[in-house]
Amino acid sequence: MKNWYLLQTKPNQENKAILNLENQSFCIYQAKHIVRKRIKNKWKNIEVSLFPNYLFIQLDAKKDNWNVVNSTLGVSRFVRFGTAEQFKKGDKVIISNDIFKDIEVIFQEKKNDNRILVLFNLLGKNNLVKVNEDDLKVCKD
Repeated sequence: MKNWYLLQTKPNQENKAILNLENQSFCIYQAKHIVRKRIKNKWKNIEVSLFPNYLFIQLDAKKDNWNVVNSTLGVSRFVRFGTAEQFKKGDKVIISNDIFKDIEVIFQEKKNDNRILVLFNLLGKNNLVKVNEDDLKVCKD
């Protein structure tokens, strides 16, 4: 069943995001309203976004690939509330993206803009790596 979800776009890239998402056959809605503005000494009615930098997208949570949406040009992220995992320094977490699927890492700290710093053991050496918060899940020992 398809539901509506909220997307945050990159600044001033709503139209780019809409075009790219519609090219991928997603149903997009951007709430707009009319504002009266003065342009070159004339008053004009201009259609502007009711929620700048935000779009609604209709998806089937079980069938549609959310990663494709997140990596679309112009899209910043999905807006989520309440159920995000809270990690503590030293917690074991698992990366769930396509490149490093099911690799165990150690949470270090949350950075700005949905990025997480993790300790990643590669060839016997610990490396600090930034990953998207959406790509982490709790390690169930």
